[in-house]
Amino acid sequence: MKYVYVTESELEPNPLRILYNAFFNASTMFRAHMCSECNFSEPTFYRKMREVHQRNGRIRVLPLSGAEKDKACQIAALVSKNLIQEVESLVASMQAE
Repeated sequence: MKYVYVTESELEPNPLRILYNAFFNASTMFRAHMCSECNFSEPTFYRKMREVHQRNGRIRVLPLSGAEKDKACQIAALVSKNLIQEVESLVASMQAE
């Protein structure tokens, strides 16, 4: 790997980092909305997401209710729409440079 050394004034935005952060933030936003809308704590969100738990040799299931499934789909659509708009804007600004 060859490094290029530049001064701080020559430093350009890193498209890989910027786009990765947009995707990472989308998953964080999805979790935050689900927790807020369904009154989940973060640990509850992750338990519900994992759904199957083994305890003492028995399998315990934490299924989502119909309302939770519907809310997850609504939030996913909203977060996806926002992510697409953000990525399109980031790509357009990078191409304009």
